[in-house]
Amino acid sequence: MKTAFVFMCVIIGAFAANLLEIEEHKLHHIHEECQSNPATYADDELLKNLSENLDNPQVGAHMLCESVKVGLQKQMEI
Repeated sequence: MKTAFVFMCVIIGAFAANLLEIEEHKLHHIHEECQSNPATYADDELLKNLSENLDNPQVGAHMLCESVKVGLQKQMEI
């Protein structure tokens, strides 16, 4: 019984690690998409110091782009 439990934990751990890599790849792709658009581009230094630059319009546009593409928000068309 203990062997089966350990075996299942190893399988679940390996599966979880793979999912994390997939999610990281998706987020990197979304970031690059938002950076490639001049309207949503934000300098990487601004993003590294995010807490200091929350009111920056470049950062706001970039974060909106990422959150919409991830599915956290919906962007309303005006």
